[in-house]
Amino acid sequence: MPANRLTITVDHDGPAIALDSFLTVITEAVGLLRSMDCVKAKTPRPNMRWVISAISMHSPIQFTVEGIALKAEGPLVEIVDPFMQDVTRLEAGGKPELFTPDMQDGAKRLVSVLGHHGIRGMRFNSDSMEVRPTQRIAARVDELADAYFEIGSIEGRLEVLSVHGQDCVKVWDARWGCGVRCLVSDSQLQEATFLLRKRVSVRGRIRHEHHRPKEVTDVFALIPLGEDAFADTGEPINLSGDQEPADYLRGPEDE
Repeated sequence: MPANRLTITVDHDGPAIALDSFLTVITEAVGLLRSMDCVKAKTPRPNMRWVISAISMHSPIQFTVEGIALKAEGPLVEIVDPFMQDVTRLEAGGKPELFTPDMQDGAKRLVSVLGHHGIRGMRFNSDSMEVRPTQRIAARVDELADAYFEIGSIEGRLEVLSVHGQDCVKVWDARWGCGVRCLVSDSQLQEATFLLRKRVSVRGRIRHEHHRPKEVTDVFALIPLGEDAFADTGEPINLSGDQEPADYLRGPEDE
């Protein structure tokens, strides 16, 4: 029976580690394992649930996640080693065999914490392998996605506001049929609270992947489209009805 056990070690400076960064490591690592479960078992839903079976909060922080079959008759496949192998391929500048584009994005988010908030590095260990992921993974994912930047604008309905990690909004661009994440400043985030569910134009530095807009990394302007976005006085109107606009801001518990 496959062990499906992964130990993650996080090296960090100082006596404490930023909670957001630690949660990013757990969330993205387990998300990749769940996705690998679906890929290997060829099922739309994961066949395992993942639990923390061991943890040490001493420096470095170390914890072990383990997959447990949801059904006794469900398919039991090796998840952890294929995950480790594709992480190793990305780290070495190769092409993963099983990671989908979404999984590659997840691997990039996983290593995004390195070098921030005192996190120096991380290490993955299975029963048979070890890999130390670095920012080379993010660079390789960009290469595989044929990523490039351009100055331009996207237009669509502003659907999501988030204060988890970096302040951002998400705009659904109907031209491309995809949601585009836009990193905003504090003042732009406040502007956006009045534009939720309204059509907007976001101008800035746009990152494209697979020839589609993926993210606006530097927003120059957030412009409402349509006559109902502002009152006659030129001041923003409250589009949220009786609810405070700030209540639309999504925190970590809403992610």
